[in-house]
Amino acid sequence: MKLLLMAAAAGVLMAGGLLLIAPVVILAATVAPPSGAVGDTSDALAADRTAGGPGPVIAGDVACPIGRPHHFTDTWGAPRSGGRAHQGVDIFADTGVPLYAYRAGTVRLTSSRLGGISLWITSEGGDRYYYAHLSGYAPGLQTGSRVEVGDLVGFNGNTGNARATPPHLHWEVHPGGGPAVNPTPYASAACRGATP
Repeated sequence: MKLLLMAAAAGVLMAGGLLLIAPVVILAATVAPPSGAVGDTSDALAADRTAGGPGPVIAGDVACPIGRPHHFTDTWGAPRSGGRAHQGVDIFADTGVPLYAYRAGTVRLTSSRLGGISLWITSEGGDRYYYAHLSGYAPGLQTGSRVEVGDLVGFNGNTGNARATPPHLHWEVHPGGGPAVNPTPYASAACRGATP
């Protein structure tokens, strides 16, 4: 992550015989790296924590897939464009909020018209987890990367068909690599710090 600093230099101004002194103003902002940025994932996670980020919520062998603050409701099966049914849970948070590995596994980076910048994590047991609408990947993350529970994998956004919506993570759970199941109970438990 980059830290941007902007400073307005102190200045002196004469106005109607009054001496005005403009104070120095320093603004700092944390900026998520651009899509596909490369670097060391562990450094990025450490930067998230030292920059005041709370880090991931981890409960045993799972982690909440998104940083705080966030909010979501169960929208499993809700109608979507083109006659589709919603196959995930949309977890809303600001653009750039960190996204974390729900479970340890191997990453495959993808992108599509619907999901935008997206990725899959496949656990050793064959369960698959889909993350869509990212604003970018974690530095150094690439297809074939091994991640541990709670590792930084990306940043929240609204890419793909979510361009006109508030930023959110579309998250899916595919047990055994099969069809999607309602992920809301998984997200609810993990984000509360409980094991599903």
